[in-house]
Amino acid sequence: MSENVIKLLPDHVANKIAAGEVVERPASVIKECIENAIDAGAKHISVEVVVGGRKSIVISDDGKGMSRDDALMSVERHATSKIREVDDIELVGTLGFRGEALAAISSVSQFIITTRREEDEVGTELQIAGSTIQDVRDVGCPKGSTIKVRNLFYNVPARKKFLKAEQTEMYHIKRMFQVYTLLHHDIGWKLISDERELVNLPPVESLLDRLHDLYSKEWVRDLRPVSIQRGGMEITGYAGLPTLTRNDRNEQHMFINQRPASAPVIMRAITEGYHGMMQRDKQPVLFMFINLDPGMVDVNVHPTKKEVRFRNASAVRDLVIAAIQQALTQKAENPEADRELRNDLMSRMVAPASSSKGFPPPSVKKSAPVQYPQSPLVSQDEFQSSDVTSADKGAKNAEVGSAPWKWCKVLDQSKGGVILLETDDGIVLLEPRAAQERVLYERIMSDSNANKVSSQRLLQAETVDIPADLFEEFEQSFEQLEKLGFEVSAFGDASVIVEALPASIGDISAKGLIEEMAEAIKNAGVGKGSSRVLNESLAKSICRAVARQRNHLNTSEMEMLVTDLSKTKMPYTCPQGRPTMIFMGYQELKRKFGR
Repeated sequence: MSENVIKLLPDHVANKIAAGEVVERPASVIKECIENAIDAGAKHISVEVVVGGRKSIVISDDGKGMSRDDALMSVERHATSKIREVDDIELVGTLGFRGEALAAISSVSQFIITTRREEDEVGTELQIAGSTIQDVRDVGCPKGSTIKVRNLFYNVPARKKFLKAEQTEMYHIKRMFQVYTLLHHDIGWKLISDERELVNLPPVESLLDRLHDLYSKEWVRDLRPVSIQRGGMEITGYAGLPTLTRNDRNEQHMFINQRPASAPVIMRAITEGYHGMMQRDKQPVLFMFINLDPGMVDVNVHPTKKEVRFRNASAVRDLVIAAIQQALTQKAENPEADRELRNDLMSRMVAPASSSKGFPPPSVKKSAPVQYPQSPLVSQDEFQSSDVTSADKGAKNAEVGSAPWKWCKVLDQSKGGVILLETDDGIVLLEPRAAQERVLYERIMSDSNANKVSSQRLLQAETVDIPADLFEEFEQSFEQLEKLGFEVSAFGDASVIVEALPASIGDISAKGLIEEMAEAIKNAGVGKGSSRVLNESLAKSICRAVARQRNHLNTSEMEMLVTDLSKTKMPYTCPQGRPTMIFMGYQELKRKFGR
């Protein structure tokens, strides 16, 4: 008989294979050990690395520790204290549960674990090299556990070659470390690299306190609190303003049931939540905690638990979108603090600058104050409306609401079309076309969604020729056009007759508008996307066409534009995400003049 070709792998080989899934780089080792420390109830966790973790990694915690028998069992494959039955996976509430991490790490390194429970007089030290136990002995040590990992991948040369430069590995360690300091602000954290202390964070009471530890004061001020509950799910955290952006998703931190993880549906929901508020090539900043019944999410999808699967993905998607939009349109709780916050926001829309504390308004003001856009950056109960008075005209007190200054007046418009505004805290440059686009876009979408669109008939119907390659899809969109206030009908092979336009767009030639919308409809893909996507494409085309008509405005028109902008949900950007205004505080102006 021929020899059997299928054989059971030895444990040390199986462990090395498992290590390929769990241990990718030094940051992976630290992640797994940190998660074990958190599950053990640690209140202080320290990480020390040498040469980016390639030479040495030491993770210490003051958790509950382990007995001698548990320490020996912890390095066996599939040995865990987190679950007992297969059904427990559906309800797992700990960071770790598979029982593979320590076995995998110890199989590809020189591994030492020292641990002691509070009730034990002595601790246990276990030394392993490449899955082989070298020594087990009693030692004196503090309560908790310390894991030392030396010469990672020393026995797997092929894997070791894939490690990057020290700086690259250190970058991954810092990013991973930051994630867990955000997840557990109630834990004290320390990170040491080559005997140099990089991070030393004490336990704090709130996530906001931790954000202040990790980021600049000005940066944190561009975050808005997230808090929403629906259908047994809860989302908390902070959402960044549309002006606080990055070129990648590195500052989008998602935590699902207190575990760093995400899912494709969440990424799509984030894009949708910020739709129309920022440029397409930019990414928002988010710190979002999603909590739901463990039975509604499958965490056993990815070997490192980076990705999860939801049982009701559409409900999660809708709640994420609602959470973001609610955060960006709420009002503030503290008028003074929030006013300072929004002044800083505006200043960074032009360039990084020192924060403006504000100066007393001048004694003479030549025009009545204009209500400025309500901030989309503040919480619902936060910013109580205050009164402002025009000193020279005795104008009736105007309710400013969440305006970032006590008064605002139009000074003039430059030859280039930029509108200059003066406030009690600085100077604002308003781009009228972007502002008009935002005002019209929200007005059209609001009327369309509420089925309150009104039409204005043309004195003389206009015939517009449509490019042949655009006509078929444009003709299919007549129903959507009617909902937006158009009266359009086919005329000939590739022409249409326009008899009415939306009343809100004013006096404008139908030809250029219809041609641009035909292109927008082609790009939106009629029959492929939703009516909402098509309506938004049409609305943006209307905005662009209207905003291009006339750039110079008189004083009354400028003041009306600022007032109309104040009623929008997102006054800081146009529908394409470009800024509508830039701000420079008096303090920054003084600095630029060397005073």
